[in-house]
Amino acid sequence: MYNKMILPYNKGDLILSQNKRFYLILSIMAVTFTMRAPIFSVGPLVSLIGRDYALSLKDFGFLTTLPLIAFAVFSPLTAVLSSKAGMNRTMLIGLLITLAGVLARSYLGVFGLYFGTALMGIGISFANVLIPGIIKSGFPGSVGLVTGLYCTFMSVFAGLGPGLSVPLADTFGLGWKGSLAFWSLPCAAAILFWLPLSEKKRIKTDSSEKDENKVSMLKSPLAWAATVFIGLQSLVCFSAVAWLPSVFAQNGHSARSAGYMIFYMQLLSILGSFIVPVLADRMKDQVKLNAVFGLIFFLGAFGLILSGHSAALTMVSLTLFGIGLGSSFSLFLTFISKRTRNSKDTARLSGMSQSLGYLLAALGPPLLGAAADATGSWSPALLTFAACTLALLALGHFLGRDVTLSDAINKEKLYVDSD
Repeated sequence: MYNKMILPYNKGDLILSQNKRFYLILSIMAVTFTMRAPIFSVGPLVSLIGRDYALSLKDFGFLTTLPLIAFAVFSPLTAVLSSKAGMNRTMLIGLLITLAGVLARSYLGVFGLYFGTALMGIGISFANVLIPGIIKSGFPGSVGLVTGLYCTFMSVFAGLGPGLSVPLADTFGLGWKGSLAFWSLPCAAAILFWLPLSEKKRIKTDSSEKDENKVSMLKSPLAWAATVFIGLQSLVCFSAVAWLPSVFAQNGHSARSAGYMIFYMQLLSILGSFIVPVLADRMKDQVKLNAVFGLIFFLGAFGLILSGHSAALTMVSLTLFGIGLGSSFSLFLTFISKRTRNSKDTARLSGMSQSLGYLLAALGPPLLGAAADATGSWSPALLTFAACTLALLALGHFLGRDVTLSDAINKEKLYVDSD
């Protein structure tokens, strides 16, 4: 039956059989259930959690930034662990840690709320780093399409997180603890998918794949541009999911409506998440693609500043903002893949950029929450979003050029030799 199914396939995809490719795609999609929804589900429940634990906006800002700190600390360690245990087993370890964090967050009191959130971040950091390399290894001829599927599914579940939070807590009577614990079910499902894969140490890669020149990531302008790009994109993304419900509440919307609006924003991000990698795969460079979707992102952020109590302008701005969120993240994954020649350097670039990038992003939620506490306004946060989208537009222009890390290094060496 599987052999008759239409799956991503190109000449470069002769590494895995049809059945194995099909199962690997399902396993990657299962991981997407766990990567954002457990984190984003907190935003609409801020008032309920704050009432029980007496937490301020600054406290919630720190809570939101804990996963980002975990991403920053553990992303470089993921590459080390995967080189010893293999990508499959490392992924399984990450999923188990994520599951433990989801449960601890709900049922171990205030300490568990923070400790469990940190554990979740550690587990999810494994998937953040490993997925681009796994896709490049398993589907070298179909990276764009599989990346698009990955981003799409992650966007769907990122939207379901905040969208289901209040209904699960109120309508289904689970309370905020049960609502957050609900996300242990997708974690358990993903673990079941990766158990068979973990029996083999590594995903088989193309025997013809060779390491490119040993690139020093810390000395590469491309690597630093990718680092700042994912840092600013994540700062906007995590801050928006954490605080936009509060922004909407201040503008007269209910907590349930605010959750639905975040869900809508995440659903709209699917358009950018899927379309961008597929288009990027067909282009020699991604400069024009970045310009189009970068402008959409900026217009959405700028519109949120002007929207105020206008429901119509808010929804239009949220539509553009959502598309921008999805496209910017998928552009980052595209840059990671296109700017490297093999899966090893993809993992190295992914590890460095996400480690330092998420450290930058971690500043966003607490600082913007503190600014709102101090000023009584969410204007500083919205202005920050707009400024970040402009910076992403410029960085994406640099990263979109048809140059790999080794090309850049060789060009630098040529200039040195000619001197």
